[in-house]
Amino acid sequence: MSTTEERIERIHERAKERRQEKRRRLLQIERTAAVALSVVLVFMIGFFGSHSAGGAAGVVVNAGYAGASMLTSAVGGYVLIAIIAFLLGVIVTALIKQHRGDDSD
Repeated sequence: MSTTEERIERIHERAKERRQEKRRRLLQIERTAAVALSVVLVFMIGFFGSHSAGGAAGVVVNAGYAGASMLTSAVGGYVLIAIIAFLLGVIVTALIKQHRGDDSD
């Protein structure tokens, strides 16, 4: 027969195991979603990039257009938006990590 302290210890261990399992499941869902979104992004670039460039379906005719488009002087707004979006992402990530108390990374 186990004592009350042993039963309480087992309850706490089981609760910890369940929290860890929940975190593992959530991480697996996040990884799956990231892979799925990456596949969709690659598909969209291939599909819309080829049709907008006037090439055959599935063939990217002008693969180097993205970097060259940033060489003009009219893209200042796009660069500014990109920098703001990056900074916003960094801030949101830092706030989430601080809120969760997750300093493992």
